[in-house]
Amino acid sequence: ARGLWADLRARVPQAPVTEDGAEELFLRGVRLADEGQPREALAAMEEACRKRPEQSTWWLALAQAHADAGQRVEARGAAERALAVALNETEQ
Repeated sequence: ARGLWADLRARVPQAPVTEDGAEELFLRGVRLADEGQPREALAAMEEACRKRPEQSTWWLALAQAHADAGQRVEARGAAERALAVALNETEQ
């Protein structure tokens, strides 16, 4: 089994590892939103989305966080960005 796993890893390209801290920022934002700290959550999630603008699910989560904070204009903008990124992913 170990040999099969090594062979599979050699054949399947791995996603590039990034050390930009975006994933940690995004997860921190989600946690802060769950803890009822919307201002801090939005700041973390927005920064994560700026660092990784290709993450459509992050934009969607940001849209929901804006909506939860009563920020309809910002929520709509983030939702539109999520849709645009998702459409681009499927067109490639």
